Amino acid sequence: MRPYNVLLLTLVLLFAFSNAVLAVTPITATVVSNEANYKRSLRAAETTTNNVDDEEERSLTSGLTSGLSKIKDKAHLYKVRLSASKEIKVKEAEIAKAVKATKAAEKAKEKARLVEVAKAAKADKKAAKLAKAAEKAKAAEAAKLAKAETAAAAKLAKAEAAAAAKAANEVKNIEKTKVILKDMLEKRVSPDTVKAKLGLTKLGDKAEQSKLSPLFKDYVEAYNKAPAIRSVAEHKELKTSSDVGTNVTPTGVVEVI
Repeated sequence: MRPYNVLLLTLVLLFAFSNAVLAVTPITATVVSNEANYKRSLRAAETTTNNVDDEEERSLTSGLTSGLSKIKDKAHLYKVRLSASKEIKVKEAEIAKAVKATKAAEKAKEKARLVEVAKAAKADKKAAKLAKAAEKAKAAEAAKLAKAETAAAAKLAKAEAAAAAKAANEVKNIEKTKVILKDMLEKRVSPDTVKAKLGLTKLGDKAEQSKLSPLFKDYVEAYNKAPAIRSVAEHKELKTSSDVGTNVTPTGVVEVI
Protein backbone atom coordinates (compact mmCIF):
# COMPACT_ATOMS: atom_id res chain seq x y z
CA MET A 1 0.00 0.00 0.00
CA ARG A 2 1.21 3.47 -0.80
CA PRO A 3 2.27 5.91 2.02
CA TYR A 4 -0.46 8.44 1.37
CA ASN A 5 -3.09 5.67 1.60
CA VAL A 6 -1.68 4.60 4.98
CA LEU A 7 -1.77 8.22 6.19
CA LEU A 8 -5.34 8.63 5.05
CA LEU A 9 -6.48 5.48 6.82
CA THR A 10 -4.72 6.62 10.01
CA LEU A 11 -6.63 9.93 9.96
CA VAL A 12 -9.89 8.12 9.42
CA LEU A 13 -9.26 5.85 12.38
CA LEU A 14 -8.38 8.80 14.61
CA PHE A 15 -11.54 10.60 13.57
CA ALA A 16 -13.61 7.52 14.29
CA PHE A 17 -11.97 7.03 17.66
CA SER A 18 -12.70 10.64 18.63
CA ASN A 19 -16.32 10.28 17.73
CA ALA A 20 -16.57 7.12 19.83
CA VAL A 21 -15.19 8.81 22.92
CA LEU A 22 -17.50 11.85 22.70
CA ALA A 23 -20.70 9.93 22.11
CA VAL A 24 -23.37 9.77 24.93
CA THR A 25 -25.55 7.13 23.38
CA PRO A 26 -25.73 3.68 24.70
CA ILE A 27 -22.88 1.36 23.97
CA THR A 28 -24.82 -0.65 21.40
CA ALA A 29 -26.03 2.35 19.51
CA THR A 30 -22.58 3.85 19.73
CA VAL A 31 -20.96 0.70 18.42
CA VAL A 32 -23.43 0.49 15.57
CA SER A 33 -22.99 4.16 14.81
CA ASN A 34 -19.21 3.89 14.96
CA GLU A 35 -19.25 0.87 12.73
CA ALA A 36 -21.42 2.69 10.23
CA ASN A 37 -19.20 5.73 10.39
CA TYR A 38 -16.17 3.53 10.01
CA LYS A 39 -17.61 1.90 6.92
CA ARG A 40 -18.52 5.25 5.43
CA SER A 41 -15.06 6.54 6.17
CA LEU A 42 -13.54 3.47 4.58
CA ARG A 43 -15.71 3.90 1.50
CA ALA A 44 -14.88 7.58 1.29
CA ALA A 45 -11.21 6.86 1.79
CA GLU A 46 -11.32 4.07 -0.75
CA THR A 47 -13.13 6.30 -3.23
CA THR A 48 -10.66 9.08 -2.65
CA THR A 49 -7.80 6.65 -2.83
CA ASN A 50 -9.16 5.14 -6.02
CA ASN A 51 -9.64 8.59 -7.54
CA VAL A 52 -6.16 9.61 -6.52
CA ASP A 53 -4.75 6.34 -7.79
CA ASP A 54 -6.61 6.69 -11.07
CA GLU A 55 -5.40 10.25 -11.46
CA GLU A 56 -1.86 9.24 -10.64
CA GLU A 57 -2.08 6.26 -12.94
CA ARG A 58 -3.47 8.45 -15.68
CA SER A 59 -0.76 11.01 -15.06
CA LEU A 60 1.86 8.31 -14.85
CA THR A 61 0.48 6.60 -17.94
CA SER A 62 0.38 9.90 -19.78
CA GLY A 63 3.95 10.63 -18.67
CA LEU A 64 5.09 7.18 -19.58
CA THR A 65 3.34 7.42 -22.94
CA SER A 66 4.87 10.81 -23.58
CA GLY A 67 8.27 9.54 -22.43
CA LEU A 68 7.97 6.42 -24.53
CA SER A 69 6.91 8.55 -27.49
CA LYS A 70 9.91 10.80 -26.99
CA ILE A 71 12.15 7.79 -26.54
CA LYS A 72 10.70 6.26 -29.70
CA ASP A 73 11.18 9.54 -31.54
CA LYS A 74 14.75 9.78 -30.30
CA ALA A 75 15.35 6.13 -31.12
CA HIS A 76 13.86 6.67 -34.57
CA LEU A 77 15.96 9.80 -35.02
CA TYR A 78 19.04 7.92 -33.83
CA LYS A 79 18.18 5.07 -36.15
CA VAL A 80 17.72 7.50 -39.04
CA ARG A 81 21.00 9.22 -38.20
CA LEU A 82 22.74 5.87 -37.84
CA SER A 83 21.32 4.70 -41.16
CA ALA A 84 22.30 8.00 -42.79
CA SER A 85 25.77 7.72 -41.25
CA LYS A 86 26.08 4.18 -42.56
CA GLU A 87 24.91 5.30 -45.99
CA ILE A 88 27.38 8.18 -45.92
CA LYS A 89 30.17 5.82 -44.88
CA VAL A 90 29.16 3.35 -47.59
CA LYS A 91 29.05 6.14 -50.18
CA GLU A 92 32.36 7.50 -48.94
CA ALA A 93 33.83 4.00 -49.14
CA GLU A 94 32.42 3.61 -52.66
CA ILE A 95 33.79 7.02 -53.66
CA ALA A 96 37.18 6.18 -52.15
CA LYS A 97 37.10 2.82 -53.93
CA ALA A 98 36.15 4.50 -57.21
CA VAL A 99 38.89 7.10 -56.76
CA LYS A 100 41.39 4.35 -55.97
CA ALA A 101 40.24 2.34 -58.98
CA THR A 102 40.46 5.45 -61.17
CA LYS A 103 43.97 6.19 -59.93
CA ALA A 104 44.96 2.56 -60.46
CA ALA A 105 43.49 2.64 -63.97
CA GLU A 106 45.29 5.91 -64.75
CA LYS A 107 48.52 4.49 -63.34
CA ALA A 108 48.11 1.31 -65.41
CA LYS A 109 47.26 3.40 -68.48
CA GLU A 110 50.33 5.58 -67.95
CA LYS A 111 52.48 2.50 -67.43
CA ALA A 112 51.11 0.94 -70.61
CA ARG A 113 51.74 4.22 -72.46
CA LEU A 114 55.34 4.32 -71.22
CA VAL A 115 55.78 0.68 -72.24
CA GLU A 116 54.43 1.48 -75.70
CA VAL A 117 56.70 4.52 -75.98
CA ALA A 118 59.71 2.45 -74.94
CA LYS A 119 58.67 -0.30 -77.34
CA ALA A 120 58.25 2.19 -80.19
CA ALA A 121 61.62 3.77 -79.38
CA LYS A 122 63.24 0.34 -79.35
CA ALA A 123 61.57 -0.54 -82.66
CA ASP A 124 62.71 2.77 -84.18
CA LYS A 125 66.23 2.16 -82.94
CA LYS A 126 66.20 -1.35 -84.37
CA ALA A 127 64.77 -0.08 -87.66
CA ALA A 128 67.45 2.63 -87.82
CA LYS A 129 70.12 0.03 -87.10
CA LEU A 130 68.75 -2.27 -89.81
CA ALA A 131 68.52 0.64 -92.24
CA LYS A 132 72.10 1.61 -91.45
CA ALA A 133 73.23 -2.00 -91.91
CA ALA A 134 71.30 -2.21 -95.19
CA GLU A 135 72.84 1.07 -96.35
CA LYS A 136 76.28 -0.19 -95.39
CA ALA A 137 75.69 -3.48 -97.20
CA LYS A 138 74.38 -1.57 -100.21
CA ALA A 139 77.46 0.67 -100.22
CA ALA A 140 79.72 -2.38 -99.89
CA GLU A 141 77.89 -4.09 -102.73
CA ALA A 142 78.14 -0.94 -104.86
CA ALA A 143 81.87 -0.68 -104.08
CA LYS A 144 82.32 -4.35 -104.90
CA LEU A 145 80.38 -3.94 -108.13
CA ALA A 146 82.38 -0.83 -109.02
CA LYS A 147 85.60 -2.69 -108.28
CA ALA A 148 84.46 -5.63 -110.38
CA GLU A 149 83.44 -3.29 -113.20
CA THR A 150 86.77 -1.49 -112.95
CA ALA A 151 88.62 -4.80 -112.99
CA ALA A 152 86.51 -6.01 -115.91
CA ALA A 153 87.08 -2.76 -117.76
CA ALA A 154 90.80 -2.95 -117.07
CA LYS A 155 90.86 -6.57 -118.17
CA LEU A 156 88.88 -5.73 -121.30
CA ALA A 157 91.13 -2.78 -122.02
CA LYS A 158 94.16 -4.98 -121.51
CA ALA A 159 92.67 -7.65 -123.73
CA GLU A 160 91.78 -5.06 -126.35
CA ALA A 161 95.26 -3.59 -126.10
CA ALA A 162 96.76 -7.06 -126.39
CA ALA A 163 94.48 -7.83 -129.32
CA ALA A 164 95.37 -4.53 -130.93
CA ALA A 165 99.04 -5.16 -130.32
CA LYS A 166 98.67 -8.68 -131.66
CA ALA A 167 96.80 -7.43 -134.68
CA ALA A 168 99.40 -4.73 -135.23
CA ASN A 169 102.14 -7.31 -134.82
CA GLU A 170 100.36 -9.64 -137.22
CA VAL A 171 100.01 -6.83 -139.73
CA LYS A 172 103.66 -6.04 -139.26
CA ASN A 173 104.60 -9.70 -139.70
CA ILE A 174 102.36 -9.97 -142.74
CA GLU A 175 104.12 -7.01 -144.25
CA LYS A 176 107.47 -8.58 -143.45
CA THR A 177 106.25 -11.86 -144.95
CA LYS A 178 105.17 -10.04 -148.09
CA VAL A 179 108.63 -8.50 -148.40
CA ILE A 180 110.24 -11.92 -147.95
CA LEU A 181 107.87 -13.51 -150.48
CA LYS A 182 108.62 -10.74 -152.93
CA ASP A 183 112.30 -11.40 -152.51
CA MET A 184 111.72 -15.14 -152.95
CA LEU A 185 109.66 -14.47 -156.06
CA GLU A 186 112.46 -12.44 -157.54
CA LYS A 187 114.82 -15.30 -156.76
CA ARG A 188 112.37 -17.80 -158.22
CA VAL A 189 111.98 -19.95 -155.11
CA SER A 190 109.66 -22.84 -155.88
CA PRO A 191 106.15 -22.78 -154.43
CA ASP A 192 106.75 -26.04 -152.58
CA THR A 193 109.75 -24.53 -150.83
CA VAL A 194 107.77 -21.38 -150.02
CA LYS A 195 104.87 -23.48 -148.73
CA ALA A 196 107.23 -25.41 -146.48
CA LYS A 197 108.86 -22.20 -145.27
CA LEU A 198 105.43 -20.74 -144.49
CA GLY A 199 104.52 -23.86 -142.48
CA LEU A 200 101.54 -24.63 -144.64
CA THR A 201 102.82 -28.09 -145.52
CA LYS A 202 102.60 -29.20 -141.88
CA LEU A 203 99.02 -27.92 -141.59
CA GLY A 204 97.79 -30.24 -144.27
CA ASP A 205 94.06 -29.77 -144.90
CA LYS A 206 93.96 -26.91 -142.39
CA ALA A 207 96.38 -24.86 -144.49
CA GLU A 208 93.40 -23.09 -146.07
CA GLN A 209 92.50 -21.68 -142.62
CA SER A 210 95.90 -20.03 -142.16
CA LYS A 211 96.31 -16.29 -142.68
CA LEU A 212 99.33 -17.05 -144.85
CA SER A 213 97.27 -19.09 -147.27
CA PRO A 214 96.17 -16.03 -149.31
CA LEU A 215 99.77 -14.84 -149.45
CA PHE A 216 100.89 -18.24 -150.68
CA LYS A 217 98.16 -18.27 -153.33
CA ASP A 218 99.26 -14.82 -154.50
CA TYR A 219 102.83 -16.07 -154.56
CA VAL A 220 101.94 -19.11 -156.69
CA GLU A 221 99.93 -16.95 -159.09
CA ALA A 222 102.76 -14.43 -159.40
CA TYR A 223 105.31 -17.23 -159.70
CA ASN A 224 103.39 -18.79 -162.60
CA LYS A 225 103.10 -15.47 -164.41
CA ALA A 226 106.79 -14.52 -164.12
CA PRO A 227 109.27 -15.68 -166.94
CA ALA A 228 111.24 -18.78 -166.03
CA ILE A 229 114.95 -18.00 -165.83
CA ARG A 230 116.96 -21.12 -165.05
CA SER A 231 120.54 -20.07 -165.31
CA VAL A 232 123.17 -21.65 -163.13
CA ALA A 233 123.92 -18.35 -161.46
CA GLU A 234 120.28 -17.87 -160.69
CA HIS A 235 120.11 -21.40 -159.44
CA LYS A 236 122.98 -20.74 -157.04
CA GLU A 237 121.40 -17.48 -155.99
CA LEU A 238 118.14 -19.29 -155.47
CA LYS A 239 119.92 -21.89 -153.36
CA THR A 240 121.49 -19.15 -151.32
CA SER A 241 118.16 -17.42 -150.79
CA SER A 242 116.53 -20.69 -149.85
CA ASP A 243 119.00 -21.00 -147.02
CA VAL A 244 117.77 -17.76 -145.44
CA GLY A 245 116.55 -18.58 -141.94
CA THR A 246 112.79 -18.17 -141.37
CA ASN A 247 110.45 -19.08 -138.57
CA VAL A 248 106.71 -19.64 -138.61
CA THR A 249 104.92 -18.19 -135.58
CA PRO A 250 101.98 -20.00 -133.93
CA THR A 251 99.73 -17.63 -135.84
CA GLY A 252 101.29 -18.71 -139.16
CA VAL A 253 103.33 -15.55 -139.75
CA VAL A 254 106.79 -15.97 -141.27
CA GLU A 255 109.56 -14.20 -139.42
CA VAL A 256 113.14 -13.75 -140.64
CA ILE A 257 115.68 -15.18 -138.19
